[in-house]
Amino acid sequence: MNCVEQYKNKWVKQYYKGYWKIVEIYPKNRDSSLVDNSTSDDGGYWALMKKGLTEKMRFSLDSSYCDLSLCNLVSDEEEKMITLFFEAHRRERIRFEQYQFDAKPAIYNVWINIDTEHQERNLKIFLGGLQIPFNTKTLKEVLTKCNIAPTKPPSTHVLNLFYYPWQFDEEGNYTFSSFSLMSVQKRIS
Repeated sequence: MNCVEQYKNKWVKQYYKGYWKIVEIYPKNRDSSLVDNSTSDDGGYWALMKKGLTEKMRFSLDSSYCDLSLCNLVSDEEEKMITLFFEAHRRERIRFEQYQFDAKPAIYNVWINIDTEHQERNLKIFLGGLQIPFNTKTLKEVLTKCNIAPTKPPSTHVLNLFYYPWQFDEEGNYTFSSFSLMSVQKRIS
């Protein structure tokens, strides 16, 4: 059994308090098509988890994900306490088993400069016409059509791309589930 296999369907503790059960494990991906991926992880795994209990052994439902290396298997004593809790609380056990993993997406920010209203209007039209999910290759094509290049802050706008870091296409590009375009107010010192 490799080290990843020992975590599947196991109870763990992580940086959020409480007892969490790992429901899925996915390899990390490094999307080389992103503008600046110097902080992207290269290797490792994502742990997708459902929370079952607080640290005081009270029933609690939640979803989360984090790097598998931040998860610690519970002790044998803690695992026994969790098992006893769910044996004694049938209704909570059923609710936990039926609870669907539902984590909030990660956000990738693309900083851009938009020089004219015409450019902004075209970008909104092209973005609005994208088939969801879309990948970074498609995003670059849209930006090129609008004569917009990603930059570093400060900029006039930020394009927030929402995604799940374990979901990517066959070429290894992240797939984005939605977006928002925001104007950035320049601060006057």
